Amino acid sequence: MPIREGESTNYMYSTRDYVRISADGETAMFPVRLFKPGTNSIQREVKLADEPYSVSVEEYWPNMGKRLVEGPGGETAVVFNSSGLPAGHRHQILRAGDTYETAGVKVHLLEKPKDEVSPSSPYGDLEVTLQGSLHALPVPANPPAEMKAGDFRFRITEFAPRFRVGEKPSLSDEMTNPAIRVEIVEPDGEKRERLLFAFHPEFDMGHAHGQTVEKRLDMVYRYTRNIYISPDGDSLTGRADFPIEIRRELGAELNEQVEPGDKFVVSEGAILRSGGFRFLLSDYWKSAVEEPYHSEDKNKPAAARIVVADASGSRGEAVVVKWDEDTIVEVGGREVQVTFGPILIEVPYRVHLDDFVLTMYPGSNNPASFESHVRIYDEERGVNGQTARIYMNHPLTYRGFKHFQSSYDRDQKGTVLSVSHDPGKWPSYLGYFLVGFGFLVTITRGLVWHRSPVGTKRGM
Repeated sequence: MPIREGESTNYMYSTRDYVRISADGETAMFPVRLFKPGTNSIQREVKLADEPYSVSVEEYWPNMGKRLVEGPGGETAVVFNSSGLPAGHRHQILRAGDTYETAGVKVHLLEKPKDEVSPSSPYGDLEVTLQGSLHALPVPANPPAEMKAGDFRFRITEFAPRFRVGEKPSLSDEMTNPAIRVEIVEPDGEKRERLLFAFHPEFDMGHAHGQTVEKRLDMVYRYTRNIYISPDGDSLTGRADFPIEIRRELGAELNEQVEPGDKFVVSEGAILRSGGFRFLLSDYWKSAVEEPYHSEDKNKPAAARIVVADASGSRGEAVVVKWDEDTIVEVGGREVQVTFGPILIEVPYRVHLDDFVLTMYPGSNNPASFESHVRIYDEERGVNGQTARIYMNHPLTYRGFKHFQSSYDRDQKGTVLSVSHDPGKWPSYLGYFLVGFGFLVTITRGLVWHRSPVGTKRGM
């Protein structure tokens, strides 16, 4: 029974999970206990509007992840490796419509080929946004270069393809850490300076008399290049807005040189490269679909593959995620809603949470105790705000329900109570009586039932 501070509730969730199907305002359900990942064989017969249905749970994932695999009825995808991928992630999947970016290069996987691509600035651009207007200055190979924006003047005084402190820049270096030094002349004639990095725009080195340039100037060194890949018949083709090299085979001495805008074939095993950028196409899937799998990530949701069949043999199935809203399954032309998870159980009263109190051990973040201060409202019995304090080993008992302090929300503004129904004292008394009667029978059975002497045989 979860309750937030200042709120009331008159329901709780069942401890067991249920599979529930609904159609045309009618609902049927049954409890399940799922714990084994993989194939399951739970099957029940239910009725909706007097029509029989067979409902079965065929697979279960305690923590379900999703991955792309090659299969019919899906979308285009490519499997690739790149210099920008972290260790342990050698291969990634790019789907149609997605973009992957690394080392200043964006790789776009399109559904249709791009007919024309305009060349990009070879060393990027200085972009300045001033009073809502965008001004761009191409970065030259050999500065200086200057532009005017409003009452300001901007001058690129230095360009380094691979910036390193204390090293003189060289145009022969690859574009692995491009940076530019910009001189800014303000309207009053004061000069300031900024050092901008293309791959690290958040790192700002600006100085002039110990101050950074005014915040009203939005400046960025933009070095973004694009490669557009798309299906083209039985192969993949691409265009880039910058020069690239393509190596078709490992160990090949000569690489294919491709000029900006030219069309090229992207074959499996081909490596696209430019500067610090590397992109290896491992596989091309004309059709890829999502497949559920058992994940080691404990934060992933539980899910089950549920199959619904009618009397005529028509079947429909769906992967239903625990706690999700209704999943639609079509069976014999009829839409059936399927859910999986705990069900709501109403109680004939309301519990209002006034305050949740959490106490920590001194000098640590470990909880020492937690308790809930609640009030009970029950119109049927005329109870209007009966107060109670629920804490460890001190549950609240009301109308045969016992409310135990179970856990709490992470923000410490809500409580979670564990509720059980207590049928009263008579079942306990009956149990004590049966146990006592059993002891009495055991002790007195020698007096009630005659046993033959040891060594004698019956019938003699």
